[in-house]
Amino acid sequence: QFIVDELRRYAPNLPCEFDESGNAYNILDLQEFVPEAPESLSEFESPPSPISSYDSQPLNDGDFSKPPPELPSQLRTKILDEQSLFVRNPRSSRKPSHTLLNHLYKKDGCDGQSVALCSTHRFLQKYVTVVLYKSVHR
Repeated sequence: QFIVDELRRYAPNLPCEFDESGNAYNILDLQEFVPEAPESLSEFESPPSPISSYDSQPLNDGDFSKPPPELPSQLRTKILDEQSLFVRNPRSSRKPSHTLLNHLYKKDGCDGQSVALCSTHRFLQKYVTVVLYKSVHR
């Protein structure tokens, strides 16, 4: 069930159930597990590192003067800045990058009066992206 413009909505083309009051709720069947990873991860496991490769040298001032590491390129994606795929093609089947899944993205509005939150999750072979816009009242 979705709330759009303060009205309860559901997708009639998807499986749904009705409660005693007649409200419709879409059903997500999560019983079938479709793994995203390969069947066997053993081929990706690295051999254990030797104990001699570890040390316990104390940190010095030089360690604290280094700049922080660069942001990985996968995390530079600005999902909230992209034009909506739904606007361009409602039936778009572009698979989102695995780096976008199960993360919460936040973007402040230009005027400082609003905020957008975005999250993408996977249900079986479907991907659901939810974007919430909220005005900031202080």
